[in-house]
Amino acid sequence: MANIASFRGRTAFVVPHDGLNLNRCFPGNPDGSFTERLASGLFEQLIRPAQYHIDMHAGDQVEDLEPFTIFDVSTVQDQSRAIANAYGLGYTIRTERSASPIAGTSSAAAAEAGIASFTAEAGGRGLVDEHSVTLHEQGVRRVLALLDVLPASFSPLPAPTEFTHWTWLRANEGGWWSPSVSVSTPVSAGQVLGTVEALDGHSIEEITAPEAGVPLFITTSPAVAVDGLLLGLGSS
Repeated sequence: MANIASFRGRTAFVVPHDGLNLNRCFPGNPDGSFTERLASGLFEQLIRPAQYHIDMHAGDQVEDLEPFTIFDVSTVQDQSRAIANAYGLGYTIRTERSASPIAGTSSAAAAEAGIASFTAEAGGRGLVDEHSVTLHEQGVRRVLALLDVLPASFSPLPAPTEFTHWTWLRANEGGWWSPSVSVSTPVSAGQVLGTVEALDGHSIEEITAPEAGVPLFITTSPAVAVDGLLLGLGSS
């Protein structure tokens, strides 16, 4: 566990000490705030000396999620793709740094440093369910077997669907979010994905897909703020 303060404080998005998101601060700053120094310590002591790096995640406490992996376009993208695919989840996203909706992740910083790396996402809604735990455990074992670290063998899995980018859709105004689609169900360009209704009932914003794709995570809480995150859409 990298972020003990947030775990104890149940603050999944930010570190209580300074309000920053640890996974937006890599490779960190040894002279920065608490979170920036934490990111620097983790990166310099654990990640930089490594040949391979896996950042294991689950969906946030108000998020339904279809398991997927993410790796960055880099000089080690072929190795990163190989270990991400070995993890055995159904989808993977290959992201260009300039087009990614997020920056400062540990896996992106590792790839920039020439370390084969990816982020694995399985689980969500603040639950620790056996199926998601097993996906992560088996994923790590598959990668270690691929790298000949463990003498293990596994049945071959279908190659994951690879997306070249993803889009995070947000609410223009705060209100009540009602999604009309589910994770892992393909959607078409222009399809209505849900609505955000003002709490006074005077306006409704339709959220539509900018292009065809598959929702990989969806916010499950109806409460959303201005610019609140609603869902992530993987596309090719």
